[in-house]
Amino acid sequence: MLPRLLLAVVLVSGCGRTEVYPRKIPGFICGDKIVSGAEQCDDGNATNGDGCDTDCTWTCGAAADCSDGNACNGAETCTAGLLFVIVLTYLLLVRAFRSLLLPLKAVILNLVSLGAAYGIIVFIFQLGHGSQAIWGVPSTGSIISWIPLMIFAFLYGLSMDYEVFMLTRMREAYDDTGDTPRSIQLGLARTGKLVTSAALVLMFAFFVLSTSPGTDIKQFGIGLAAGIIFDATVIRALLVPAIMRLMGKWNWWLPPWADRLLRVAPSRG
Repeated sequence: MLPRLLLAVVLVSGCGRTEVYPRKIPGFICGDKIVSGAEQCDDGNATNGDGCDTDCTWTCGAAADCSDGNACNGAETCTAGLLFVIVLTYLLLVRAFRSLLLPLKAVILNLVSLGAAYGIIVFIFQLGHGSQAIWGVPSTGSIISWIPLMIFAFLYGLSMDYEVFMLTRMREAYDDTGDTPRSIQLGLARTGKLVTSAALVLMFAFFVLSTSPGTDIKQFGIGLAAGIIFDATVIRALLVPAIMRLMGKWNWWLPPWADRLLRVAPSRG
């Protein structure tokens, strides 16, 4: 819940600024011009009221115009805000789990989930592998500008919720037993079914968005659905327990200066 609240603040204060978005309007490219409001003909070309123009090609995005510096400045503000969320999330998790390495692992694996979601929508929509056959959308050649940001906001918060849920149970089990393999086993047993079930519900809910006629909503829905199921299966069910088992007692490492600084009880690790 907390990561999602932090992301909402950043989106409103920095990333929600209109300068972040391209000033060019996606549509049909006719020579050197982008025809806004054009409709797509059966053969994939554009019409401006005079029939289909065979010189026009479809595009669903354009690079940001930074000629006046507004778009670039907005993007820099957005990047700084996202970095702030990541660093603050790490610090809060350090205090919650009394460990320096577990929160670092959580942040890195969340970014891996995001990378997988971005890669999937690029593979499907930008490169056109299956977009026409399944969703009836031709290859767009680019991803609409606001989609990566919104996928970050939703997916980072949701996947961090899953991570906190799992690690909380593992931390409690380790405090009771002092046995890392046993605590990983108990944590997975107590949270695995809940995390997987919740991920499946969200995946199907987001997948419904892909039935929207808008290309931007299709990209958004598929990115979230793919990211959620990848995170719940590959990340939470496989990589998290495997990495923790390899790390052993280093999972719970918190040097004395850190527990005094954070005002938490010393870690048993």
